[in-house]
Amino acid sequence: MYSTRMPKERFNAALARPLCFAALVAGSASAHHQSTEPAQTPAPAPSAPPPTATPDDPVFPSYRLTDRDRWVESDEQAPPPGSQAAEIRAIRGLLADDNANAALQRLNDFILRYENEGSRYLDEALLLRGDAKVARDEEFDALYDYERLIRGFPQSPHFVTAIDRETRIAGLYLDGLKLRLFGLRLIDAEDIAIELLLRAQERLPGSAIAEKAALRVADYYYAKREMSLARDAYEVYLENYPNGPNRIHAQRRLIYADMARFKGPRYDGSALQDVRLRIQDFAERYPAEAAASGINEGLIARIDESTAAQLLESATWYLTRDDEPATRYVLKRLIRAHPDTISAQEARDIMTARGWLLPEEPEPLFDETGAIRIEGGAADQAQPLDPADGSQGESDDGADDGSNDESGSEQP
Repeated sequence: MYSTRMPKERFNAALARPLCFAALVAGSASAHHQSTEPAQTPAPAPSAPPPTATPDDPVFPSYRLTDRDRWVESDEQAPPPGSQAAEIRAIRGLLADDNANAALQRLNDFILRYENEGSRYLDEALLLRGDAKVARDEEFDALYDYERLIRGFPQSPHFVTAIDRETRIAGLYLDGLKLRLFGLRLIDAEDIAIELLLRAQERLPGSAIAEKAALRVADYYYAKREMSLARDAYEVYLENYPNGPNRIHAQRRLIYADMARFKGPRYDGSALQDVRLRIQDFAERYPAEAAASGINEGLIARIDESTAAQLLESATWYLTRDDEPATRYVLKRLIRAHPDTISAQEARDIMTARGWLLPEEPEPLFDETGAIRIEGGAADQAQPLDPADGSQGESDDGADDGSNDESGSEQP
């Protein structure tokens, strides 16, 4: 699983920095207030029983989603008044009615009352309290409730919902929402957002939430022009989700990220060969998308020009060091591998000016007999015969018209 997790100390510092600073200022203000005003002994507040659900709570109907994606009123029976289920139901109604302040107050009392003795609705109460804080524009405080639910109730039916809530807050931070300091949003929260998205991938591997979180991280690095991290993130996305709904987008961005890493002929360009293979593979798999986005032979030609320019730069460097063998080797390699590039033409000019590249003589069209020469044909493979040789006209087995007999009779 992909992990560019920032150090734990850095994450804790990013979370605690605004809170510690605000606490320090609040403590200073409190000390100053106590030094300027006479001390007063507060009167003890009368104890009051914790609020519970009462029959006077408004009754909100419950709804369910049908198979045709329609909300209809549920026939589920209402819980008895005064029960925990009735109180949670009333709190949900307050949130649905945009009354987040009243819902938050009742949720604080509910969690404080049942967090020690236990309640089957404690996980849902944590989720609702986080939602209430988000409705009050206190999304950072809501993260504590979501994290408490995720870590303390992994078997809860609201486990996935809490992770989804965290990824949505992370998206807001990546879109530019800042943390508050003295009531003003001044502190960047991108590091916290990346951490939340990475946690979502670890907690729900293979899910749609994790797939969107992985792509969100990669797109963030790509938008910030951190191409090395973006390339790694897109590679991990394609490895974990080879058939994901955004695989074409990830492959296209991966090609552009690899190309952007090439800074010029004076830098390492080994990644360009990988880009060339990726472009060919992309064009074969998605021809229509490749034609629409320009990932085709034209882009391959640009890569060839960049690779050739790097080889020419290397040859020029060897030439300044008076290393002629290395210069000739690199120039020949350039001409052989990228013959149609501008750099290849410059390499030919350099070799011709130094006498390293002799003009090639064209082969004659006709051979000695006047027949058209065919490359690799029998005319190229036949051996010429000497007219003065007496073996002309002999067969392969040495048989002739009987002259061998006479020569044999003259021998002593």
